Amino acid sequence: MITKDMPEWKKEDEEKQYATFSESMDIEFEKDAELSTMQHIQMAFFPIIAHEHYYLVVFNLLKDTSVIIDNLKSSQTYDTKYKQVCDLLRKLFSRHLEEYHHPKVIEVLTKKPTIIRPKWATKDNATDYGNFLMMHMERYYGEIAKN
Repeated sequence: MITKDMPEWKKEDEEKQYATFSESMDIEFEKDAELSTMQHIQMAFFPIIAHEHYYLVVFNLLKDTSVIIDNLKSSQTYDTKYKQVCDLLRKLFSRHLEEYHHPKVIEVLTKKPTIIRPKWATKDNATDYGNFLMMHMERYYGEIAKN
């Protein structure tokens, strides 16, 4: 989170990012504010659009795990493809959980996601990313990667 040793400009930038994230969470849970505490939520799904590509990040709060589900067949690692976006998401989501004294704050912040490489991954299909994303959101139930 924010430390006193951080430069002022970085603190301001992080505060703006968190304000935007928090506003988005409030909009998602405006009909049931109690849900925003995430106390009874097993999995939190975050669709990501980065570099004109769609993929899914899921935090399994019940099992203390997180996964990235991406239909693009690639040999890139977490550090080269997902780190920048996913590390920021982990930081913002854990801060949200911290506001509500959620017991899984540390797990969300510190555990690096597993990349699930589905059998149906494609290399050249740049038009159906959104469809794959929706399918992943509908069909992912928290199974281990090999399933």
